[in-house]
Amino acid sequence: MARVAVTEQIRWSDTDLAGIMYFGNYTRLFEIGETSLFASAMIDYIETIAKEYHAWMLRVAYHCEFLAPVFLNDLVRVEIEVGKLGGASMTLNFRVLRDADHTLLGEGYCTIVMADQTTRKPKRIPDAMRIALSPYLSEGAV
Repeated sequence: MARVAVTEQIRWSDTDLAGIMYFGNYTRLFEIGETSLFASAMIDYIETIAKEYHAWMLRVAYHCEFLAPVFLNDLVRVEIEVGKLGGASMTLNFRVLRDADHTLLGEGYCTIVMADQTTRKPKRIPDAMRIALSPYLSEGAV
């Protein structure tokens, strides 16, 4: 199992007046991790998913636990792996750690459903995409 990791600096626009990252900005960090995962798996959102598979990747659930504050200018490490690969859906697991001291700041998951562009109904994840994502499956994932 390989976990993809990307480092990101917390910006002024991420924080409140106290210099603490607003909780909703975890979504931005999760998105950065997701983009890195798909790039590492050589899956292009536009060329592969939209044009070749004629599908959209719909986010249907997000869950995050906030474990410690994230501050302005912190460098954070976003780690992502595939927690579950179902018929038409996948669950991506995320962890956010402070780069300097490896403190776990937050963790969560996002469930994504592949849907047909026309009908918006669930569409089976193609075998080629499953193969590309398989190195990123977490231990014990199905």
